Amino acid sequence: MTKTLLQRKINKIKRKIGSLYFLKGLKMFKDAGDIKTSVINTNEIKQCLSDLGISVTTSVYDRWFYVTTWDDWMDVIANDITHKIKYIKEKKDCDNFAFLFASLASMLYGLTTSPPTFGDTNLGRHYFNIIITKDDDELNAFLYEPITGNWTRIERGKKLIIGQMEYNPKHLHLF
Repeated sequence: MTKTLLQRKINKIKRKIGSLYFLKGLKMFKDAGDIKTSVINTNEIKQCLSDLGISVTTSVYDRWFYVTTWDDWMDVIANDITHKIKYIKEKKDCDNFAFLFASLASMLYGLTTSPPTFGDTNLGRHYFNIIITKDDDELNAFLYEPITGNWTRIERGKKLIIGQMEYNPKHLHLF
């Protein structure tokens, strides 16, 4: 057996073991499913953002969206693995990170209010997430940067800045 063939077999076994651990982790997330959600619709999300001075176009894939409190989202963010993945330009970059974060939030927590958002920054075009929360029956929004795990609250008249980047949202993917 050549060294290359042996390494391929070893890598196949490593992937299988990793997959089994991943499935075990998914079961642990499911068993810990204590995030309480309520249902909102597209118009409520658009109104929330409009009230905060954010004007975006949307691609809407569902009719209802599951929202929770900022406190629960902080738990989601504290356990987010997305920003632990190595960034590789044009392969594992901003759009992949934003869609992965939103997909994991949906699959692991049942939350569908962190739409990947396309926009401009002072460093160029970029994907990130806008997280919609519901606290005391009021909708709020936060900008989340899945590449770094950092966030900022969206407030009317306040620039959206995380680190050295200033964000200007243009388009949401609600799914």
